[in-house]
Amino acid sequence: SLKAHGKMTRSESIASSAVKTSIDLNAKAIIVCSESGLTAQQVAKFRPGGPVVVLTTSERVACQSFGVLKGCDAVVVPTLEHLETVVTQTINKLVKDGKASP
Repeated sequence: SLKAHGKMTRSESIASSAVKTSIDLNAKAIIVCSESGLTAQQVAKFRPGGPVVVLTTSERVACQSFGVLKGCDAVVVPTLEHLETVVTQTINKLVKDGKASP
């Protein structure tokens, strides 16, 4: 919220809205695509309550997301070009692992 975090950048506002929407929808996880890790960092900042799954092409970003950001899991993918397929696979894995329901 604005009171808790002060003035927000555009990207922070988007991340905050994503977290609020996930809470409103009772989502079990948020999937974030991030090349630099900034998007994941901003979503994690607003503490969504459920896991944040970071899809990235960078091993460095994956390590930072998993080791530093609270509540984040990271998956290294070869490309972010075919997002629909990658996101579907991620959702299927979350369901298989019991972290989300179909």
